[in-house]
Amino acid sequence: MTTEQTPARRRQAPDSLLPVLMAGHVLRHRAHRLTAAGRGRDKGALSIELALLVLVLILAAGLVVAAITNLVTSKANQISNGNGG
Repeated sequence: MTTEQTPARRRQAPDSLLPVLMAGHVLRHRAHRLTAAGRGRDKGALSIELALLVLVLILAAGLVVAAITNLVTSKANQISNGNGG
C-alpha cells in the first residue's frame, strides 16, 4: 500500500510585495552577518554592514510606501470609475 504525498501549500504573495519580501531576506542575511561580526570574526566590516543595513531599511520603507500608494491609487480609480469593487 502506497500513499501519495501532496506538495506543501505555500501562501502566494501579491507581485507588488515581492520586493518587500526580497528585502526581508536580505535584511535577515545582513543581521546574521552583523551578529557574527559582533562575536569578533569581522570587526572591521561592522560599520560597513551597519551602513548597508540602514540603506536597505530605507529602501524597504520606500518600497512599502510605493506599494501602499499604488494600491490606494488603484482602488481610488476603481471607485471614481464606478466599479467599486
